[in-house]
Amino acid sequence: MLLLTAFSVAASVALVAVFFVVFEGQPEDLPAYFVPAVIVPAMVAPLVIHLLLGLAVELEAAHSQAAQQQEQLQRVRQLDLVGRLASGLAHDFNNLLTVVRANVEALGGATVREELSAIDDAAVRGARLTRRLLSISRHDVVERVAQPLAPLLRETEEMLRRVLPPNMQLEMPPVLPDVTLEFDHDAIQQALLNLALNARDAMGAHGRLTITVHGRQTEDGPWQVLEVRDNGPGMPPEVLGRATEPFFTTKAAHEGTGLGLAIVHRCMAQHNGRLVLDSEEGIGTTAALWFPSTLRGSDVIRRERVPTTPPTGIRRSERYDLLVIDDEPEIRSVTERALRRLGHRVTSVGDIAAAMAWLETAPKVDGIVSDVMMPGGTGIELVHLLRSAGRTTPVLLVSGFALEVLDDVLSADSSVAFLPKPWALDALMSGIESVIHKPNPDQPTAP
Repeated sequence: MLLLTAFSVAASVALVAVFFVVFEGQPEDLPAYFVPAVIVPAMVAPLVIHLLLGLAVELEAAHSQAAQQQEQLQRVRQLDLVGRLASGLAHDFNNLLTVVRANVEALGGATVREELSAIDDAAVRGARLTRRLLSISRHDVVERVAQPLAPLLRETEEMLRRVLPPNMQLEMPPVLPDVTLEFDHDAIQQALLNLALNARDAMGAHGRLTITVHGRQTEDGPWQVLEVRDNGPGMPPEVLGRATEPFFTTKAAHEGTGLGLAIVHRCMAQHNGRLVLDSEEGIGTTAALWFPSTLRGSDVIRRERVPTTPPTGIRRSERYDLLVIDDEPEIRSVTERALRRLGHRVTSVGDIAAAMAWLETAPKVDGIVSDVMMPGGTGIELVHLLRSAGRTTPVLLVSGFALEVLDDVLSADSSVAFLPKPWALDALMSGIESVIHKPNPDQPTAP
């Protein structure tokens, strides 16, 4: 700025000199021209230059902010695209797994029991894979259940010892603390695997991976902290600050998607906890999963499960008139056949409109088994239509993923329950029996 001010003064003096040469001014007139031509520009120039520089800085900041917002918007669009793809794949995959499991149970015989058990086990593991897809699409809801932490850690330890390089050390406490927390087994195990595999990739073929559990007391209350620590190269501050952003990764294009830590971060938020990352270049990285130690029974999400054994007083010998609604012909067929083998009278249709039309003429229906997401109307809309028409028919909603919008329906109507796909026949039947025989608080009980 000083140079610009000096330049403006010099230019002013030059203009005065030119003025005297051109107009043949007298020396005694010099003071009269010196003040307006030199002093005033010298005083005004810094202010003008400061204003122009400030405006330039603001324009640069606005441009940088706009570019950053555009980059964030692009990442959100990418995540939304992946989420839509994951939801579609998971929905179709769960339908296929439902058909597999139902037909396995139908073919169950003593001569092929081992082979069928292997097929059924593969279907169960496939269902777990779809839950991981859904955690990306944000359509999955974790089921927090009070359970000990130690068995999960030992099971994860066995898995890690099979996938870590031979020269990489895995250290875990010989005696794990006897703590009970509320968590989703599959979700937390996947989170631990993500963290451990990230550490493996950072360390290469050699290194030390340490998993510990310890209690912490903060102003927010007691916590149990599960730490995954490595002695790899660590992360610089600029990378650490963006580590949990979706699609941000320092790996090569074919080595990572940048979704691992983003999924872990969201998983911990669903557990009322948090993911805390600490890293120092040349020393290593620590990823800490913070779980609240206090059990919060009211927060436990149990709507993804129905009883797998018949409720007290319910006899499997009972026969029901049932309506099955699903837009997938194979799902309708396998569900209808499975229920008919148990002696139930079953009608199946492909959409909500056909279901409402059939109900208009149906003499009796004890319960409805309906898919949630279907073209032309959802299972939730079916419940609303039934209740608006004055029908209290019990409804078991089934779906490949748990939607948060189900909360309102399930909490407001005791005659509605939810069962995730792929279901086992015993779980399907227990769900039907449970919802049919569940007491309705709106109906008076007999004296």
